[in-house]
Amino acid sequence: MEMTPTFTVGTSVVEAAATVATRSGSKAACTVTIPYSWSLTTAGADSVTLGTTITAYSGTTLLRESMVSLPTIKVPATGSTTNQTIGATI
Repeated sequence: MEMTPTFTVGTSVVEAAATVATRSGSKAACTVTIPYSWSLTTAGADSVTLGTTITAYSGTTLLRESMVSLPTIKVPATGSTTNQTIGATI
């Protein structure tokens, strides 16, 4: 898995990670983990906006790319794990 540096845009924190999916027949699956620790402005009300980009390559040639926005969720409690299942067809 590849992590990109965390950076701030205005009052937003931007984090990203990437990994290669394991393919089985016509489907592929992967798990991406982004550890987090943020200073919150309003601890009970702050939220997180999630999104993903799914890309398909043949060698080094980009074949398809799909960007998916996910629902906004409340910031998870310290020490918790948040799982999001994403389905896409590209």
